[in-house]
Amino acid sequence: MTADRRRALLDEYFALEADRDDPAAIKRRNELRDEYEAALPVVPLARCPFTGVVFEHTLDTEGLDGLWWQYHLPIRGFDERPPTFFALTGSVALSGKPEPAPFDRKPGPEVPYVLARMLLHDDVKAVIRSVPIGEHTGYAVTYFAQPAPPMLKRMNDWGAGYYTYETATDPDLWDDVDEEQELLDTDLARWIDAGDLFWVAPGDESLALRSTSADCPYVGLTGKAGFALILGDVPRSRTRRSTARSKS
Repeated sequence: MTADRRRALLDEYFALEADRDDPAAIKRRNELRDEYEAALPVVPLARCPFTGVVFEHTLDTEGLDGLWWQYHLPIRGFDERPPTFFALTGSVALSGKPEPAPFDRKPGPEVPYVLARMLLHDDVKAVIRSVPIGEHTGYAVTYFAQPAPPMLKRMNDWGAGYYTYETATDPDLWDDVDEEQELLDTDLARWIDAGDLFWVAPGDESLALRSTSADCPYVGLTGKAGFALILGDVPRSRTRRSTARSKS
């Protein structure tokens, strides 16, 4: 999808927000949503430290106004995840103001972080890689486990209010955590030196895993370490929020 087509699609989609009860508008919004979802790029984000398999995920890298970043109901499509995948978290260092959009966004802190409660398990490793998000800089942190600790809670998917996962008997499960209650550790050097966190150099399409903290460009970055909440700032006819899914 070209940048011009993406812009036109989102503008039309947002304009239809005022006609949520109009069947024609609903049909058109569904068509635009499907087009957006189908056009999302699939971005290589990490290489599994256990198996060497590359983990890829859809990601709107054009800006934070894309439906991928909609906190309560993100549009992301289906991602085939390797068996060792455990969680995908992330951060975004903003360059100027975020792009306007009519929905709330929670892209993470301004600096990359890890979750000690995950990396304290011997069977869990993580990989960090930077990726541009429009004019901003995103930091994707992917957790892998072999095997997955059965009692270890995961983390909400990057930019979303819940996380999805699968088991041997059910491929479509979901749950959520209160990210505001999570202890975020921005001391990446500690975990790199311990062999629990690996990193991919910016722009390295080979996804070579690096394991030294002294030359890691993600160590020592400054910025706010709490989750940023970007409220919807385009006029909309209704303020009622949609929930991601309903637990049964």
